Amino acid sequence: MFWFPPTFADLLSQGSVLLIDRNAQCGAETSSRNSEVIHAGLYYPISSAKTRLCLRGRELMYQVCSKFSIPHHKVGKWIFARNDIDPRWSSDQASTAATKHSEEQYLHTLQDKCKLLGIPHRWIFNSEILEKEPHLRASVALESPETGIVDSHCLMNFYRSVLETNGGIVALQTVLVDSKRLSNGYHLKMCNFERMEETDWVRCRFVVNSAGLRADHVSRILMGDASPYRLFHAKGHYYSYSGKPLVSRLAYPIPDRNLASLGVHTVLDLAGRMKFGPDIEYLPTADEYPDYSFLDTPARKQVFYNTVKTYLPDLDINKITPDFCGIRPKLASEGGAFQDFIIKREAPNFPDLVNLIGIESPGLTSSMAIADEVAQLFEYPYRSWAEI
Repeated sequence: MFWFPPTFADLLSQGSVLLIDRNAQCGAETSSRNSEVIHAGLYYPISSAKTRLCLRGRELMYQVCSKFSIPHHKVGKWIFARNDIDPRWSSDQASTAATKHSEEQYLHTLQDKCKLLGIPHRWIFNSEILEKEPHLRASVALESPETGIVDSHCLMNFYRSVLETNGGIVALQTVLVDSKRLSNGYHLKMCNFERMEETDWVRCRFVVNSAGLRADHVSRILMGDASPYRLFHAKGHYYSYSGKPLVSRLAYPIPDRNLASLGVHTVLDLAGRMKFGPDIEYLPTADEYPDYSFLDTPARKQVFYNTVKTYLPDLDINKITPDFCGIRPKLASEGGAFQDFIIKREAPNFPDLVNLIGIESPGLTSSMAIADEVAQLFEYPYRSWAEI
């Protein structure tokens, strides 16, 4: 039922927050359809918002998860270069020496970044790889001990409970359909997502557009033709493994060029299951409600198997089963260059609006740091997550 309490206007005037979400649960799209990894902050350009917010977000994530018993585990991660000579792999399928050299060079650039940013790391060489991860086909790895995993669904429920405990309101299955600018804020028209004829107008002082996959669409409702943003939707599939896990930590190959994806990596969930993903499949349009159906074709499964088998040769294709899909809101088109988070107060023309555009990985890790930054942009008194 689409409903607002009678005191809604009073609550807003006192500084309360209204969160609207078109789904039946909070964080049901990008926030919970991912690898659930707490990233260490290794991959992105040093001066980028992704790096800065990931580093701060990771610190806050571990602090808050420990304090409030949100399920998580600092399991660690190896980013590895694949070995070009391996007795378990035929010569015609092996990596070339040049590829191996290039991958090891990339690991050295990551190490340099870790040193500059103060990110804990260490090298893992052949003897330790064979001892600790005997199923992993790699010549050398860079260990990230600060990488972990978190129960994203529990985290979303925690965020909601913090909001409501502090007087905020959550309106689920609700979408923004129109807006009117006021001299001080916005007048917003909202509808029930299932019954679009049920509408309500609400006045608010500030608007934060954190609509994820639809953030560009929402920005056009709020800014009209002045909105410059366009998102591309990239679908990612995850397969799970029904057998005994072949690794005891997260295992990441060298990521794709331009960081469009971190590659099909191997992760463990909090139940100890091994999963692979995501791949990357750009969708033809970003205007429709996302389709999370998993088309498990023999060809798709074979591609996953072939990819993961390059570093886990003992993989059994009969134990790989489809798990779930996620969709990433990307600012870069297919094959495009790296794009940073956009977290922008749209002053001077729209000073009451902050747009969050292209918040994909490492958005989950960065989420608390992003929230603090938005509050700072509005120059509004707030309590940091570190103070909760």
